[in-house]
Amino acid sequence: GFEETKDAKGAPTKTPSQYGKIYDGDIVQVIRTRENNIDYKLTIVCMDGEFFLNQGWVMLSMAPNSTPRKVVETIAEKSKFKVPVGKISDNLDKSKLPRGKVLFGQPRDYLRDISYNNNGTFYVEDGQLYLNTAKDVPSGSVIEISAKTGLIGYPTQTQDGITFKCLLNPKIKSNVVCKLNNEDIIPVQVTARGQL
Repeated sequence: GFEETKDAKGAPTKTPSQYGKIYDGDIVQVIRTRENNIDYKLTIVCMDGEFFLNQGWVMLSMAPNSTPRKVVETIAEKSKFKVPVGKISDNLDKSKLPRGKVLFGQPRDYLRDISYNNNGTFYVEDGQLYLNTAKDVPSGSVIEISAKTGLIGYPTQTQDGITFKCLLNPKIKSNVVCKLNNEDIIPVQVTARGQL
């Protein structure tokens, strides 16, 4: 695999604080297609932590009294493709293993189990492993998204939340809060059967 770094230094903007790194990680696939007689389109499929999550392998045993935090740290350190730990939630379950446990398989499977049992998520960002729970408050400031800051079209309410499109913004990452103007949101249209 290749590794690529993309930044927004060449992007026109009035506020210099919007410059920064967009992506730094593994390139999984590069696709070049032709949209019409004039335009070519380059699609780059990227996934940070691709080797650790999908091609990594752990073969180890955990000692009795290991906590979920210790299991996550050990998986990151002893995997075939090692990854540094960025931040692990302080709200993880404090229970300990009653006896030793053998870990044999892909790291993502064990991380998914720990995340699920703690009502959380895990991800790799900028080459580091993060595990957050629903109780964690996102750090940093709230990012305001509007037409002036790069909003494209209108935010739309769905059954799963609110979706929106915007220009590339290096401040938008996993586990950050975005603020939208409620008046700009297109509400969900729910109609019962037999109604118009």
